[in-house]
Amino acid sequence: MHVGRPFALGALLFTTAASAQGGSPLDVSMQLTPATILLGEPAWVDVTVVNRSAGPLLVDMGNSCFGAKELIVQLPQAEPQIHDRLHCGSGVAGSCLVEFAVPIGAGGTFRRRYVLSGDFRITHAGNYTVLLQKNFSYGPDHGELTPGAPPHFPHLTEHQIVQTQLTLNVLPPNHKKLLQIEEAEAAQLEAPLPNLPFPPNAGIDLVRQISDENRKLQQDASAAKYVLANGLVEAPTYGMEPIFSTWLAQNNTSAADWALRALSRLNTPASRKILAHQAASSDKPQENTIFQIHRWEAIDALGNMGDASYVPLLEKLTRDPYHDVQRTAVRALGLLGGEKELPFLNTIALSAQTMTDRQDAVMAMGDTGSLRAVPFLIKLYTLPGSDESTSEYALWTLTHHHVQPPYTRMLTPQEGQRAWQDWWTQNQHTARVYGPYDCGDLKEPSTTLWVTRGEI
Repeated sequence: MHVGRPFALGALLFTTAASAQGGSPLDVSMQLTPATILLGEPAWVDVTVVNRSAGPLLVDMGNSCFGAKELIVQLPQAEPQIHDRLHCGSGVAGSCLVEFAVPIGAGGTFRRRYVLSGDFRITHAGNYTVLLQKNFSYGPDHGELTPGAPPHFPHLTEHQIVQTQLTLNVLPPNHKKLLQIEEAEAAQLEAPLPNLPFPPNAGIDLVRQISDENRKLQQDASAAKYVLANGLVEAPTYGMEPIFSTWLAQNNTSAADWALRALSRLNTPASRKILAHQAASSDKPQENTIFQIHRWEAIDALGNMGDASYVPLLEKLTRDPYHDVQRTAVRALGLLGGEKELPFLNTIALSAQTMTDRQDAVMAMGDTGSLRAVPFLIKLYTLPGSDESTSEYALWTLTHHHVQPPYTRMLTPQEGQRAWQDWWTQNQHTARVYGPYDCGDLKEPSTTLWVTRGEI
């Protein structure tokens, strides 16, 4: 079996975990928890790894960095849906936390739970075929794993791919029962971490033993809570908004992140109201960076939720005391306000005091999904103190056309502006318009465009 082999979707072409492992020292099994759910209920996959070799192993369980998947999930009968859309032309960048490889002693067992999620949406009751793939790297454990050291394991040279086919039974919707299930799961997150008591007059060896056991129990409980919360975020049901609101109000970064994602995924009137309150809250000191980040994330979410009644709020936030909140609101206006916001965004671009502020407005105009933005952007192409590559990128976002001929010298800003004006004169009545996530017929721009996007 080759690394990276795609799923075979035909009947009986999918190997089970047992038959896929051959002579590997890792015995891997996967099961759904639960295997029967209500429509809309979150589900999880439990992965169990047993070391059948005579010696200890280090096992890399994978990561979710830069588009990778710890667990690849496909449901052929479900409706395709991309949950995390990327702006056309943007890549995946940033930093990522990579976990340590897991030490598993000879004959030992390691278990991990994952949320059942992927680029699909379950829309009706019935039986669904679940295709799972988990990739492993492993090698001998020589005891060199040092807490706090970088997770670098060049000697994990053995690889194994495990593929499993399971069946998920989805029952008809029952919102009252579903809400009770999710409320009970949310309550589990509030339970204190386990803590074994120390017997009276315990000796130092017993204290160390119990301390080690407590540390392991608490690590396992924290990991279980983490995956439980992510399941609720993946499949929230309406009525959970008050709980997510309390998470957002906690002095806990993880809880607030979960709340923002869940409220965005819900996209109900109640969830939008909570996000709007978070976005508008400017009473915390500017140095409270985490709070300001959560404001940006709430604004980003509102920009993608399609409720134009929040356009006035975003316009107000473009004058917020905190500069990064201003910038995020400008970018969100292009998505939420569309064509109607072009004059407002053009005014910001013309009056901007810095290049980055002007770039934000220009990029937002490119996100409006309206060809009426093209004349504005052509005029802004050579505005003094501007960056023509930003206008080029925004025009390309709208039209998927670029004027820079391949394999030739770079056009000057004035030449680029004239080329766009000529193209627009010829094509303004026939050109197709694209939204920022509409990447069909995509042609990458031939120039490298460095654009300040306001990321953290």
